[in-house]
Amino acid sequence: MNSRFDRKVAIITGAGSGIGKATIERFVNEGGEAIAVDVSEARLDQLAAEFHSHGKKIRTVHGDLTSEKTISEIMSVAGSRLDILINNAGIMDDFVPLDELDDELWDRVLAVNLTAVMKLSRASYRDWE
Repeated sequence: MNSRFDRKVAIITGAGSGIGKATIERFVNEGGEAIAVDVSEARLDQLAAEFHSHGKKIRTVHGDLTSEKTISEIMSVAGSRLDILINNAGIMDDFVPLDELDDELWDRVLAVNLTAVMKLSRASYRDWE
């Protein structure tokens, strides 16, 4: 595999499964250094173990992206170097019928899928300036 991401650092959210996990794998296998973020600590631990067993290292941050504490921790782990931000994390409303969808679930979907993306993007942008 080529090394098009050599010396590049990326934050990738939703890294514990699905598209996020596949993105981490591709990025690291092409020479990048990844900061994997996920709400599931167990999935992050498993992901880190898989990479370490292949001689590759990723940094992980476990937390809820709607929390300012998690956003701060992500930026702290990234340190002074960040080249790429992939806001991949997202949740669904489980296709709850509209008349059964309560405000709490709707607010949570918006918080994870929109507000958290803006807050992490803003924090990353501030570090780039």
